[in-house]
Amino acid sequence: MTTRNGIIQINSIDKKTWNKRVVVRILRLWVQKDLTGREGLEMILIDEWGNQIQASVSFGNKRKFMPLLREGDINMIQNFQVMDNKPNFQMAKVDHLYMLGFGLATQIEQPDEASKFWKMDLILFPLQIFLHTIPLSFWMFLGRL
Repeated sequence: MTTRNGIIQINSIDKKTWNKRVVVRILRLWVQKDLTGREGLEMILIDEWGNQIQASVSFGNKRKFMPLLREGDINMIQNFQVMDNKPNFQMAKVDHLYMLGFGLATQIEQPDEASKFWKMDLILFPLQIFLHTIPLSFWMFLGRL
């Protein structure tokens, strides 16, 4: 679903998505080494509707993006690549068919008007992080009570 100014929701991202923008908060960000020891970046992004997607920065682009990315920041991202998600290689539970790749053409901005795009109350953000870290087995246990 496209929202205002060509900004889309994460749940509408698919292989046909191109030249679109998303406004997201970086929920988690970590350095990931490949089998040869090269370091890239992995992250979990969440939009204002609570939709999540994994994103990846290859080792070749890490230097470009590392100064622009911090956990908790709200960013407008455009010109990203859409790739098939790799469920066997996920570091976090994200139920999205695709993941984002940041390449040379990817642009990241911290919009001045971020509060206009972000409806989620900032008080709820720590709760979202907390809920994201609780294993699914715990929630299943609570459901049985």
